[in-house]
Amino acid sequence: MGVYGYSKKTTPNIDLWAKSAYVFVNAHTIIPFTYPSLASLMTGQHFLTSRITRNAVSPPLSENSETFAEKLNSIGYKTAGFITNRFIGNKLSNLDQGFDEFQEFDGFGSWKKNREIYYKFLQNSVEWLEKNRKNKFFMWVHLMDPHDIYYPEKKTLCELYPSRCETYLRMQEEEVGQIMTSYFSCRKDEIPREKVEFLKSLYDADIVMADRWIGTFLQKLMDLNLDKKTIVILFGDHGESFDHNYLAHGKFLYDSTTKIPLIIKIPNVTLNQKKINTLIDNTDILKTISRILGIKDVNLTDDGFSFEDKFLDGITGKINNSPQRKYIISANFEQTKFSIRDQRYKYIFTTDNGCTYLNQKDELYDMESDPAENTNIFKSRSIVGEKLKTKLMEHLSQYNLPLSSPEGKMVDPGVMERLKSLGY
Repeated sequence: MGVYGYSKKTTPNIDLWAKSAYVFVNAHTIIPFTYPSLASLMTGQHFLTSRITRNAVSPPLSENSETFAEKLNSIGYKTAGFITNRFIGNKLSNLDQGFDEFQEFDGFGSWKKNREIYYKFLQNSVEWLEKNRKNKFFMWVHLMDPHDIYYPEKKTLCELYPSRCETYLRMQEEEVGQIMTSYFSCRKDEIPREKVEFLKSLYDADIVMADRWIGTFLQKLMDLNLDKKTIVILFGDHGESFDHNYLAHGKFLYDSTTKIPLIIKIPNVTLNQKKINTLIDNTDILKTISRILGIKDVNLTDDGFSFEDKFLDGITGKINNSPQRKYIISANFEQTKFSIRDQRYKYIFTTDNGCTYLNQKDELYDMESDPAENTNIFKSRSIVGEKLKTKLMEHLSQYNLPLSSPEGKMVDPGVMERLKSLGY
């Protein structure tokens, strides 16, 4: 994304809009997987609280867990969700709680072959906006671009990467998918660099296509004069990996998949693309926005930290003394990797059965001098590494983590027989 310093013109519409917004450059997802990431966003609950860690396998959100939509709906807001991923639909997630209208796109996995039906679905959100422009409203629009399988329109790819145009014109979506899925799993052999760069170019083009639709939506807000009284939040639930010999997301905890875009525009606040380095995770956003809206009785856990002081400066001039986040704890969806990061360092721990890069079980990175996480300094900065590891393990132990294996250790067969003899 251009607003985050990328050289390619992938996000011209977002970049222009973000010039008068707060751009957060140190925001992270606690699990780089769609359902757990968005469940944390919509409830303010950390995955350690909710136990939601993976798509489809983790149970749907408890009906006793209050979502942001439920709270706003209860105080008079019209609410609507437009969802393009089945894993956050009502059957698999219960994230529809509190929405007056919740539409799900049913073309998951095939829509890139016929984008017309995808864009027609997204147009429903624009029409809802027009009908409800006179109401207080909360709206959630979820986009599947960019997401694997990367299969942008051919014209877009050719404009962005002319040198790769001819190759791409000969390919079908299934062929692109085969390249990707062959490198999804844990592997020892190095992924050919030319394949990585080719897929990165497709990913960039997918971002261009998402930016175009976002530009259309933001223009509609302006046409309806809603931009002057609407808080707009652009959030990514996870990134995509093209490094550390891994493609896709979910298994590893490097910044390529855990660091996410977070841009918030507050109406009638004049900024010049204010970039903020505050440490933020999913659970902080709901609490922060609730306080900005003046909602004091939101039934939230204490998992999140409000960063409202970054807004109050420009809105009311008030000084906020609420506690600030000191570190973020994340995990992969398999719970075989856990990480802790503070403002400068990130430590990653991998269990014995977890996928490793270069067989590294303990990793420490200086995120200021090595943001690409190329040099593991766990041994050379052992005091820092051991301190973060201890803090991570002390926190995880409260939740009976980490496990030696997803199923736990097998009980000795002799013990099992003795238990049976006692009637168990």
